Amino acid sequence: LPTLMEWVKAPAGDARQLPALRGAVRLLMLGEDTPESRCARYASLMALASSPGEKKLVLSGLGKVGHACALTMVLDQITDEAVKEEAVQAAIAIAEQLGDTPENAAAMERARALIPELQEKAQQ
Repeated sequence: LPTLMEWVKAPAGDARQLPALRGAVRLLMLGEDTPESRCARYASLMALASSPGEKKLVLSGLGKVGHACALTMVLDQITDEAVKEEAVQAAIAIAEQLGDTPENAAAMERARALIPELQEKAQQ
């Protein structure tokens, strides 16, 4: 994973960059690290993502991290129209995994304000 994370930082046009991003997301999806550590790595990948397709790839991985930090990162992408649909899908997937903790409650409150589908589920 550290090697792939370095290759993702390669200059634009480097043939290793996109395959490294895909590989890093796949390894992070295995969940062998703490959620906080995975979120930090996903944050690095999101910062390096240079296209909507790359951001969507990172969002697909974040959707598997059932933690408030992942939900917060996904919610930050909702304003980007190019990836909004994927961000909403990831947020819903994360919300379904969260437990009842104060940290999760704060993230869920923000999510419900941004995503009507989550507000509807809360009322059911």
